[in-house]
Amino acid sequence: MKPLSKRRIFSPEPTPLLPQAILEPLLVPMHHRKEDFKQVFREVQNGLKELLGTANDIILLSSSGSGAMEAAVTNLLAPGEKALVAVAGKFGERWAELARAYDVRAEVLEFPYGESIDPQAVDRALARDSQIAAVFMQATETSTGARMDVEAIARAVRSRGEAVLVVDAITGLGTMPLETDAWGLDIVIGGSQKAFMVPPGVAILSVSERAWKRVESCARPRYYFDLRRERDGQREGLASVTPSISVVQGMRVALQTMLQGGRGACIENARLQAGAVRAACASWGLKLLPRNPADAITAIVLPGGVDPSRVIAILRDRFGAHIEGGQGSLKGRIVRVGHLGYFDFLETLGLVGCLELALAEAGTRLEIGSGTRAALEHYRAAVGAE
Repeated sequence: MKPLSKRRIFSPEPTPLLPQAILEPLLVPMHHRKEDFKQVFREVQNGLKELLGTANDIILLSSSGSGAMEAAVTNLLAPGEKALVAVAGKFGERWAELARAYDVRAEVLEFPYGESIDPQAVDRALARDSQIAAVFMQATETSTGARMDVEAIARAVRSRGEAVLVVDAITGLGTMPLETDAWGLDIVIGGSQKAFMVPPGVAILSVSERAWKRVESCARPRYYFDLRRERDGQREGLASVTPSISVVQGMRVALQTMLQGGRGACIENARLQAGAVRAACASWGLKLLPRNPADAITAIVLPGGVDPSRVIAILRDRFGAHIEGGQGSLKGRIVRVGHLGYFDFLETLGLVGCLELALAEAGTRLEIGSGTRAALEHYRAAVGAE
């Protein structure tokens, strides 16, 4: 007999949805040119400013996060201009691919999968070439689970002239501290389907005055992703083309939930879930891939002879739990568990128990019950018990 199971997503993307954020657009249909939706749009922008720690303009685009990445490249750099691209995984490679697609001359600083970007290497690269106009990086590398030292890299960029810093924080937002204005981040990018607990469809950019100066002077033609045009309308709550109305409505509800306990509440929640899974991994004798792990994702290296695809299949087919394997050169080596979005400890504890069973069946030598015990001990130490 196969027991009843519910489908639960524990992958880095998409993340579990906040029920009230999904219900909102069903209960309150809106027209995107009318004042009630403009008010929702402005509330989302203001909530994002609070979350990002910025007074900069917030631009919402109807696209995935990759659309915002493309918009950053095409609005900042004309063909032939130079960029520094820091790559430490598959999504860092996307910056390099975008640069090549739009004839940007990119110097690629490449680090092994699982490593973090070295701020000193960024500083040296900028010192060698004063023509570099923009620096592109991740806050969290989703393919490896590595966290980048955004603050230190921002200091390096600021010390070397007028280059603008663009941070893909699609996975980092809501899971790690990001002080946009205090650190001097020129463009920060996010996506609705991550920590915001709503479906895909809205990409987010915060844009500094330094970045706007480059946008205004950029000679490249652009249309759908023309940030100048979007800025003019969005300051009044009006996107230039039909926005993802229902997703924007859901984001308002999600942001209210995320900010209830202050800016750091969702970051602390991700840290708690990540810590519980990592405590379990330690009890099983399993290593994490990155030296500096981000709290958005736990990337677990499996022992030789244990097939990640089998572990993933057991979790999916028997327990309805979806996790992800490795990407690029990490395929067949790791499994990845997401902690961003609508997760609580009860779900994480259940996943740890089911993952423990799946690992054992796939050939990992471990003591059944050790992972759940370690996760509970982590919870007691982090939160306390009455």
